[in-house]
Amino acid sequence: MTDDTLKTTPLNAAHKALGARMVGFGGYEMPVQYEGVLAEHRWTREHAGLFDVSHMGQCRISGDDAIAQFERFVPGDYQILKAGKQKYSLLLNADGGIIDDLMAGRPDHDGLFVVVNAGNKDEDFAFWNANLEGDARLTVLDRALLAIQGPEAAEVMAAHEPVLAEMGFMECARLILFGVDCFVSRSGYTGEDGLRSPSRRTRPNASGTPCWRTPASSRSAWAPAIPCAWRPACRCTATTLTQPLRPSRAP
Repeated sequence: MTDDTLKTTPLNAAHKALGARMVGFGGYEMPVQYEGVLAEHRWTREHAGLFDVSHMGQCRISGDDAIAQFERFVPGDYQILKAGKQKYSLLLNADGGIIDDLMAGRPDHDGLFVVVNAGNKDEDFAFWNANLEGDARLTVLDRALLAIQGPEAAEVMAAHEPVLAEMGFMECARLILFGVDCFVSRSGYTGEDGLRSPSRRTRPNASGTPCWRTPASSRSAWAPAIPCAWRPACRCTATTLTQPLRPSRAP
């Protein structure tokens, strides 16, 4: 795939404005580093790093049968999941083989909000579209997705929305942040602590949602968090060192 055919996240222009080095990854033009991998690694381990992970797949599964239908394809029990909670699970095919791993939560009472891996998202969405039955609907979301990780992540977010100071690990909520409708979850990459905030996309190739424009215009507003590059550089080394699950067709 050439640079001319790479997709972009809603924050593409903001990355370039901050001087990020951009490369192709998973069909998207993504920042591979800002100040440098080592500096961003150390800062995230000691303070907090802000990452654009908008290339990942996001969707809602809604309707009266949403959770029952979702459970047909995952080994986890989501019927007992209360509003404001989320769980990690696996998307399985008819033979029990792993298609993808995912995070699914109930930020409100309208079914589930699901995040899947970027490389498998089209396959995941096609699978659900072909197999969901009854009153269960898949809605693919075109939203920015930010992740703030590190020991001071919760402190940074609580400065902008005090209710987040009380959010526990693996909890989620629907909130207005910086005037934008967001789903916020207390979870991080590969199970590390942190927060994720999917927010509505403003328009293709916009300079960034208000959630990202704040640090772009004034880093002190997000201090001590700084914008960092996505995996496989800083984000993988600054959190838990694991690799995403690859599709498996064996039970």
